[in-house]
Formats: sequence, structure tokens, C-alpha cells
Amino acid sequence: MSRSAVSFRESMLRALDEERFDDLVLMLANRMRLRQDTISPHTRASLPIDSTKTSPLRSTKLSEAQIATYDIRDKGWHLIAVKGNEIQGAERFAVRGDDPNYRDKLYRHMESVLRYYGEDALVLAAYHVKGVLVEWQFLSDFRAEPRNY
Repeated sequence: MSRSAVSFRESMLRALDEERFDDLVLMLANRMRLRQDTISPHTRASLPIDSTKTSPLRSTKLSEAQIATYDIRDKGWHLIAVKGNEIQGAERFAVRGDDPNYRDKLYRHMESVLRYYGEDALVLAAYHVKGVLVEWQFLSDFRAEPRNY
């Protein structure tokens, strides 16, 4: 069975239909900050929710064991499979954002990761620098662009 990525629009409409207004706000906030290099602490503090709910991971600082197990060493984008707020697997994302077949390659890559880790895994793009995942994005919004971290 082939599974295609859900678009941002489809995610927004589903959240609206299901009256998940908190998800709507978070998806809009994430979409608005896509082109920003940094987010102010005031903006983060203004979200009226517990900080543990804004991240799919319990901690964005990787332990030495996680770095060794999942081989997240290089600076740059990685696809991270998450289940129950824990990393289940990761791999370096090697497709460039300016590749003409970028979206097709992203979907194929994501489908292979989902098949490997299971349909219930949440697959995110995360930017890694020195043992910390400094940014993460849902794949429907993801562009593999360089960051100034």
C-alpha cells in the first residue's frame, strides 16, 4: 500500500473539521516561521500551552547513546522517526532543496522511512548541530535549505 504525504492544506482542513484549534494555531505558527532563521524567546513564551506539547521529542539535546545509535553526527538535515516522544530511527537527508525533483524524492524517501518504522511513526525533518536538534519541521512543510546555526 502506497502512502503519500499529507499536504499542509489537508492537515489544516482536517484539524478544522475535527475542531483541533490548538493544532491549527501550531501549524500556522510553524508555517509562518519557515523562512525565519531564529524565533524570539518572547514568541515561544507566548504560546499558551505546556512546552512539552510543542516538540515531538522530550529533549532536543541528543545523548551520546542516541548519537551513536542513530548516527546523527553531521551538521544538517536528518529525517527522524518518532514514536511516543522517543527517536526510533534517523537518517541523513541528502536531497538538496533546489533539486528539480525535490518533492518526488522527499515523498519517496518519506515512504521508505514510514515502511521501515511503521505507519504510526511520526517522521520529521530535524536540523542537527553539535548534538542538538535546533529545528524541526513537518515533512509537508519541509524544504532542505541551509541554516545559519
